[in-house]
Amino acid sequence: MTEQGFSVSQNEIVNDFLTKNLILKENEYRLINDFIDPNKLIKLKLLYSTAVADYNSQTFHYLCNGKGPTLIVVKSKNGKRFGGYTSISWKSLNRYITDEKAFLFSLDLRKCFKKQKNPQSIYDHSSYGPTFGNGHDLHIADQCKVTNGNSCNCPNTYSEATTQELAGENTFVVENYEVYSVILV
Repeated sequence: MTEQGFSVSQNEIVNDFLTKNLILKENEYRLINDFIDPNKLIKLKLLYSTAVADYNSQTFHYLCNGKGPTLIVVKSKNGKRFGGYTSISWKSLNRYITDEKAFLFSLDLRKCFKKQKNPQSIYDHSSYGPTFGNGHDLHIADQCKVTNGNSCNCPNTYSEATTQELAGENTFVVENYEVYSVILV
């Protein structure tokens, strides 16, 4: 787009939109860093955001499978901001995966829930969005912005987390969610 010598590319427009609409704010990076590993610095790279991509599970897996450790950040229609971390790559294996480093968190409460009472840390299924824990402590459904099939059923695997602290309710509609690749530097 050019107007009187002013030129803006489509990528610049998308990047500006994303910067203004990210769920995870710049001042929360240190908090996330401390949750993941307080002794190392992390770098986050945005892999997927429903603010600019469609919101089906196939797109999540297409963009996020095989990318190493990931951070999932969710904002629900009720305004709650929460998510999960796994050090294991998503692979669409259609089974539970053990990850002793996985956890859930609340950005609003600035609280991390790491204690796991069983080894079923994440549910890596091709028809689901990111899912944490046996019993779906946190589950993002296919078509997550138009369904209330998203759920928060704590505590199951993550024994210290509660539904009230994370999503505020057992079922919720996603306003937006983001997936970041986590790189330890």
